Amino acid sequence: MNEDEALCIIQHGGDDYEWAVVHDGYIYPTCVQSGSVNKDTTTLVANAAEGSTTNLNRQANILEFEGVFDRRNYMANSCPPVQSLCSTELITSWWIEEVQNYVNVLEVTMEEDWSTNICLGEDGAVRVITQTEIVNTCSGYLYRDGMTTDDVKATYCDGYNTWECGFKTFSPFENHGPGYPVNQFRAIARAITQDDLTLPECSFNNKNYCQVETKEQRVQARYSDLSNCADTSHPHYDASLPSVLERIRAKDTTTGSTYDLCYMADEDDDLQYVLFVDGVGYPTCVSAPTQNCPTDKFWCVEAERSNWPNTVANRLRDGKVYGAEARANHMHWECPQILDICLPGGSSPMGGLSNFEASDLQPPEMAGQFDNNLCVGANGGVRVVTADGIRPTCTGYTWNTALMGSGSEQREVCPAERNFMCGSLQEPTGEKTVGWLTAQTEIVRTALRQSDYLHPHCPYLECREC
Repeated sequence: MNEDEALCIIQHGGDDYEWAVVHDGYIYPTCVQSGSVNKDTTTLVANAAEGSTTNLNRQANILEFEGVFDRRNYMANSCPPVQSLCSTELITSWWIEEVQNYVNVLEVTMEEDWSTNICLGEDGAVRVITQTEIVNTCSGYLYRDGMTTDDVKATYCDGYNTWECGFKTFSPFENHGPGYPVNQFRAIARAITQDDLTLPECSFNNKNYCQVETKEQRVQARYSDLSNCADTSHPHYDASLPSVLERIRAKDTTTGSTYDLCYMADEDDDLQYVLFVDGVGYPTCVSAPTQNCPTDKFWCVEAERSNWPNTVANRLRDGKVYGAEARANHMHWECPQILDICLPGGSSPMGGLSNFEASDLQPPEMAGQFDNNLCVGANGGVRVVTADGIRPTCTGYTWNTALMGSGSEQREVCPAERNFMCGSLQEPTGEKTVGWLTAQTEIVRTALRQSDYLHPHCPYLECREC
């Protein structure tokens, strides 16, 4: 013991005792049983084996053997209540040496006691012990002695949702996996060398993916009749409405859909066009012409032509609201309300999937099924536009064509604030990167094959922290 440490005994109830360490004004329970009685316990490390004597020398040996004075919280290595969360069973000298090697690559000097204050949970998460808590580093370790290369390739991230798992995607590139030990050690080293002991790309801490969830639009308003429509008494009603409907009907000669059109007021009493397609009303996100168009929530026809029926009908058609290339939700594809989650793509200057990318991401056997209804968000999340709303697939796609040929297009670091799987490649310094085109494409295709378009290994199922 150090000179600034002292032992004391905590009494629990009548005759249950536990050793504790007093340090710097605080009492730290050690989870080691004390007392002169050999008594069964499931919550403490026993002060003696069954049938053995309980002399103080034996108890001192247990405190030392359990690493009590090597841990920042003075808790025994095999303390029963925390084993599922923080066990040292798999922390071998080889494991420590490998992590240290990758710490050295980062050129970071760790505290000398780091190796006795790291542990693994049953969930695969690597945790670090501090004086006040056991910190989830958002990195993990799933490799086990005796695993073959085939075993590594068949180990997926399915079911692991308390730490960042995906660093490799092996053929046929349908699922993310933790990769080889080197990939896992790199991530661990990157995490434990941070000031907050957390992998910077962690999408679970700080409610990172919850922030994206607030922007989702899984459910969209739809209407069964015109009873919610604004009438001619509304101050922003414009008499051009019937003529716009007439133009829409004349311009769509291929789909066979029946159309109706009205204005509908939102919570701010601002009007937008609502298009009824085969009896179902869809908000178009296109502003009525006679008001100052609120550009933060509506798409605006150019002011000088905002009540020209032919122009309005053309803008609605070009925005994929109706016609042969209409989106399933009949909402203008450049609607400000959805740009965070669904960039228009194609010919739009706002970005998104090119026509080739939107086609290539579709499974070959489903070619054409998602035309005009596949999009990416501003951070790369892939989503499907449906008649009911915009559904996340829990997959991502990022490919910077400007970097092609430089060898860097696959090395973009996965954003922490996201609610989709990302990471089929890793930098030597441990960062999760988006990975190669083939891996990203097949992961997306796997999601699109599902009935709900959600990748079956999606870890983002409820808003929480790890």
